[in-house]
Amino acid sequence: MELENARLHSEKRHAYNDANRGIIMALSAEERAKLDDYRFMMGEPAGSLALALDQLTDVMALVGQHTVYCRVEKGPREGEPPLDVAELLATLQNAKSLIQETMLNLRRDRAG
Repeated sequence: MELENARLHSEKRHAYNDANRGIIMALSAEERAKLDDYRFMMGEPAGSLALALDQLTDVMALVGQHTVYCRVEKGPREGEPPLDVAELLATLQNAKSLIQETMLNLRRDRAG
């Protein structure tokens, strides 16, 4: 996973112009392909959210790896991740939960 993430982040990002929505995003070729696949499988809104969910998951994995090596050395929080990293992970998890909830609502609206 680390190699894949390193490759994705080193890959050049090109502006992706979504003509249907008038939105320009900086996506790599692989991300553009994923976005197109997700949109084809799930529809426009859910497909876009699915890509965002994938990206959040990747970022959370990278930050999680960082917490293995970055620990508080002294005090009552000894051995725990720094507060800023812990807060970042919590914020990312909240964003991920919101996206998941929205995707479930879209699925329910689409079915019913």
